Amino acid sequence: MGVIVSLLVFSILLGGAFGRSFSQQPILTLKARPVPSHSTNLIWNRHIANNGQVYDCVDFYKQPAFNHPSLKDQIAKFRPSLVEDDGKLAKNIGLKNGGCPSGTVPILRYSYNLTAGRGEISQPPPTPPQQHCSAVIATTLDDMNRKFYGTSADLSLHKPVVQSSQWSSARVKLSNGLESIEAGWMVNPSFFHDNEAHLYAKFTSRQEECLNHACPGFVQVSKSVALGDTPQKYSSIGGTQYSWNITIQKHPDDGNWWMTLSIDDPFPVGYWPGSLFTSLKEVANQVSWGGEINNPESISPHPEMGNSRKASYDTANSAFCAHVTVDTDTSIYVEPQGTQKVYHCPSSYTVLDEGYQGEYWGRLMYYGGYLSAINNA
Repeated sequence: MGVIVSLLVFSILLGGAFGRSFSQQPILTLKARPVPSHSTNLIWNRHIANNGQVYDCVDFYKQPAFNHPSLKDQIAKFRPSLVEDDGKLAKNIGLKNGGCPSGTVPILRYSYNLTAGRGEISQPPPTPPQQHCSAVIATTLDDMNRKFYGTSADLSLHKPVVQSSQWSSARVKLSNGLESIEAGWMVNPSFFHDNEAHLYAKFTSRQEECLNHACPGFVQVSKSVALGDTPQKYSSIGGTQYSWNITIQKHPDDGNWWMTLSIDDPFPVGYWPGSLFTSLKEVANQVSWGGEINNPESISPHPEMGNSRKASYDTANSAFCAHVTVDTDTSIYVEPQGTQKVYHCPSSYTVLDEGYQGEYWGRLMYYGGYLSAINNA
């Protein structure tokens, strides 16, 4: 097994819940709308990330999330309950100079309308055929009474090669029916305008789908760890492995779903308000971990997943999810039980579950593919 830098860390923060169904869902598409940047009265100053992307420091209460219809009358309830980063600097991620001033949060500029009430949703066109697949390990739905209030995993960091209209991600996901929340890293040139892996958070609810801050929903709390930020270091095949620990938990005090990124220290990034959801408002009934790709025009070459190699029982040569845990109605940070492989992919994408591998790795899962047909067929 490969060497992993000291980035395998549990978030012992907040308390909570998480989960639900990895069911077959329609793939919804968010339509982009070119608009001007934020109005100047919302911005305190600007920070430029290492890759040249521009973040606007926006007053916490004037960030895009609070334009959502379900949140407009509840702004006073969403005062951040956590100390802003305590002056800590995150490792292998984070804005320059400690991020934004107190009272503001960083919002990555997009060619999307950040002041709109909600994003436009449309079904993908029937032609050309769309290739979309997930190679994940998921909890089963045999017992519909299972309750999940959170999940956590260390996701190895990679930069899979994709074409301009494709994307590839590694994530943890909680769902209940057609509603879901997920977080991890994503390479998506059409959205982020480069070929780097970016921190992302996505939710689907009430026939509404939103990635990061492209439409209202996710409330940013951290002033230094921003959605859309990129790793400073990536894993190398056969060499050093780097990872981000991603945790999503249902906070017992406010009823919201909190996302935390941990690299030595936990950094609460923000949360999805419970009021965004119906079936997922209180609890999830399914959790999944692994990789996902989308090729909307079915063009070749196909998008890579993970480190581009098929899953293998080898952390030095395969993309992985380590220290995988769930929060249930009786305990937190426990090894998931009752899981299965879930994938509807070409044979060049695979997923494996190695089970519990001791304290250093915890529950260990592998995923990835495409060039693997040549590299390790």
